[in-house]
Amino acid sequence: MIGAGPDLLLAARKALHRVPQLAASRDVHIDLLHGGNHSSFLVETADTKFVLRLAGPAAALAPAPDIDHEYAVLSLLSAEDLAPRPVYADPGRGILLVCYLDGRVLSPADLQLPDYLEPLATVLARVHRHAWDRKLADPVAATKRYLGMLDRSSRFRVPVAAMRRRLSAVSGCFESAGFPVLCHNDLLSGNIHKGTKLRLLDWEYAGGGDPWFDIATLICYHDMGAEARHCLVDAYRRRGGSAMRAERLDGLCVLVDCQTLAWSLARLAGGVAVEADARLARSAAARLGIAETFWD
Repeated sequence: MIGAGPDLLLAARKALHRVPQLAASRDVHIDLLHGGNHSSFLVETADTKFVLRLAGPAAALAPAPDIDHEYAVLSLLSAEDLAPRPVYADPGRGILLVCYLDGRVLSPADLQLPDYLEPLATVLARVHRHAWDRKLADPVAATKRYLGMLDRSSRFRVPVAAMRRRLSAVSGCFESAGFPVLCHNDLLSGNIHKGTKLRLLDWEYAGGGDPWFDIATLICYHDMGAEARHCLVDAYRRRGGSAMRAERLDGLCVLVDCQTLAWSLARLAGGVAVEADARLARSAAARLGIAETFWD
C-alpha cells in the first residue's frame, strides 16, 4: 500500500460517514490501495476490514461505473462464495463498499499451473451458469470505437489498418445474442483472489456476453502456452462449460488481442502511458504479427 494524500483520505472519510454500518465507528483506519480513475481504500475497524472504492469522473475509455449493476452482480455471486460480499453502495456519489478478503491475488505465473487453472475453471463455469441480459458486452464494437479514435493520428496508421483486417476476419466468432450469460470481462491475474478458495474481484466491467470470451481473455492476458490453455479449456468443459470449436476460440483470442492493443494505443494517444498496458499490448501485438515500438 502507498500513503494516501490528504484530499483522497478526506474523500474516503466523508464517504464512510454515509455508510450506516460505519457512521458511528470511531477507530477507523484507512489506507490507499490504489489510485487512478477510481480510488480504492482498505478500511479497518476494531473487528473487521472492508474495501472502499470511490469512482472518478467518466472518461472516453473508462465510462463511469454502473454501481447498481455491480452491486447486483456481487450480491448474486457472493451468495455462492464466488465474489466478495457487498456492504453498501451509493451510485449517485460513486461509493461502493465490500468486505475485505484475506489472502492474495494470483500472479501471471500462477495461471500457467493446473493447481490454479482447474479451480478457476470451476469458478468460471459456475459464474457462466447465470443468464444475464444486462449491460451486454460487445468487444467488436468497442474495438472499432478505439480504432476510430486512433484514426486521428497518422502515427498509428499501420497497426490500425492491420487490426481492422484481423478484426474483420474474426468478428463473427463473438456470440452474445444466443445466450448472454454473466461474464467478468476483465480477468487479469490481479482480479483473481486466493484465500480459502478462489474468488473473483472487481466486477466493474461485468455484463452479459459470450462465456468463451472470458476464457480467451484469460489465455491472452497471461500469454498461456499450449499446455496451460489445454488444461484450462478441458477443465472448463468438464465442469459444465459450454462446448466450443477450437477455431472459434482461436478467433476470440484474436479479438481479445485486437481489443487489448487498440485500447492500449488509444490510451497512449490520449497521453496515458502505463507499464501494465505496455506489457499486455506488446504481447498482443506479437501474437497479431504487428510491429510495436510505441512504448520504446
